[in-house]
Amino acid sequence: QMAYDSEHLRVDCVQWIGAFPSDAIRYELPNRCLLPLTNEADKQRANGLLNRCYIQREVPQWRSEIQFLLETGTKFEIEALSACSLTFLSERYLPSNIQR
Repeated sequence: QMAYDSEHLRVDCVQWIGAFPSDAIRYELPNRCLLPLTNEADKQRANGLLNRCYIQREVPQWRSEIQFLLETGTKFEIEALSACSLTFLSERYLPSNIQR
């Protein structure tokens, strides 16, 4: 947040750890695995992230993922990906994300 004050407060790169909101569609999660984004604090957090300078300039994919979250009004926990199969996370999801 304060990277504009000093280059020494800034990291060289950041990585998204965890599931992307669009993974719900990519992996065809059943609706029962989706949670409504009804908490105002969640919405404020997402909008706050959209306003951060590094989100706007350096990681446009994150911006589109956060916008997708707000547009769909749903979220999910990474454990929901196990709905595909018990070994889905370890055998398919994580390896494909590491390669990507």
